[in-house]
Amino acid sequence: MKPSAVKARVPEERNLPAEERRPRVLLVDDDERNLLALSEILDPIATIVTANNGKTALRELLKGDFAVILLDVF
Repeated sequence: MKPSAVKARVPEERNLPAEERRPRVLLVDDDERNLLALSEILDPIATIVTANNGKTALRELLKGDFAVILLDVF
């Protein structure tokens, strides 16, 4: 496949809504306090998705890509 063909299918970032330009971060921890603390810290710069166990985290991974995954953060 030609590089130009791949590039044509990827929308230009500047045309995307602001919410879609933010990186997605998956936080996985069984302690809700940790999830809340990191969510509050990262919320201004990323779209945060939280999971309180591995099964839920895997379900979220099937829904879409993440720039970063933080496991048992504290």
